[in-house]
Amino acid sequence: MNIILTLLIVALTATPAYSKEFRSTSARADFMRDHPCPSTGKAEGSCPGYIVDHIKAVHCGGADSPDNMQWQTVQQAREKDRWELNCTLPASPQSVSSQCGGKTRCSEMADCAEAKHYLIDCKQDQLDRDHDGLPCESLCQ
Repeated sequence: MNIILTLLIVALTATPAYSKEFRSTSARADFMRDHPCPSTGKAEGSCPGYIVDHIKAVHCGGADSPDNMQWQTVQQAREKDRWELNCTLPASPQSVSSQCGGKTRCSEMADCAEAKHYLIDCKQDQLDRDHDGLPCESLCQ
């Protein structure tokens, strides 16, 4: 009986391996200082409805640094986590290719995932005019 209870506790508290990676609290604090919470305007403490997210996941090779962080709503984070777990972008007929093409403007992007791909993987920094880590605000709201 104790073995079953122990196994049940382990199963319920287990987390994916990638979530056990080291995360720098100072990098998060630096990001929050430079980019206050969208819902409270504060540079520290909780931010209701939002989380600090890595633009490119650390377990996918992204840096654990403020320049790879962004605010996301809880809903946006859940959606991103679905495809990010396998370090892949969502697949759709018009969506992201694994290569960089000649696109340089938001009007050329099919969707937010493609805009993020061009911002992160193709270094098209002009897609993020306000430097908040979110490209093409008209697509990525």
